[in-house]
Amino acid sequence: MAAEMSEANIKRKYESPRQVARQTKILATAREMLDEGGYEGLTMRGLAQRAGVAQGTLYNLYGSKDDLIFEAVDDLLAGLAEHIRNRAPSPGIDAILVHSEMSAQSIRSQPAYAEAMTRIVMGIQQDSPMVDVVFARFVPALLENLTAADREGELEQGLDLEAIAKHMTGNAWSVTLLWIMGLIDMDEFEKERERNTLLTLVGITTGNRRAQLRERLNRLQLR
Repeated sequence: MAAEMSEANIKRKYESPRQVARQTKILATAREMLDEGGYEGLTMRGLAQRAGVAQGTLYNLYGSKDDLIFEAVDDLLAGLAEHIRNRAPSPGIDAILVHSEMSAQSIRSQPAYAEAMTRIVMGIQQDSPMVDVVFARFVPALLENLTAADREGELEQGLDLEAIAKHMTGNAWSVTLLWIMGLIDMDEFEKERERNTLLTLVGITTGNRRAQLRERLNRLQLR
């Protein structure tokens, strides 16, 4: 999925058209370099040369390479979240499964972004804005879907749904980390994300819904 940094987001920090244009070019060039060479392929010196700005300008604007990548990928993840919301069925278990599937497909289609973001995730501090970008942004959607499933009587009683939403978000990133570490291949990525989601859902659902999910998990194991 292609993504461009929105002018509205840029104007939060920079008001002049010249500054907005410069930042747009820097972030677009950063995304190109991520696509081509991943995290290691993007250097501040190389980006400065390719974007036609001084290296000191990059550090003045962003502070560090990771902060720059955060800005470059922020809209990509926001666009993905919006795309999933628009494509998913009514809130509930089915929407959770669609969310997992589409997220995995997006990562598989743009592995360089996933690699860069996962490296940054490993170094996130509690007060970092990256927490909202890579984690908290996805928790409310999962919580909404779990709440809808609970209203339908599909979940075990007395569950802490917010804690489960956080758990599932963390687990989703853990599969990406397994790929970064070379413990699973990209060809296995979508299957592992689905397995991860199903294992959690089977453990918290009841009745017919649990039986459906368990059957789906069994079929997945045979693939």
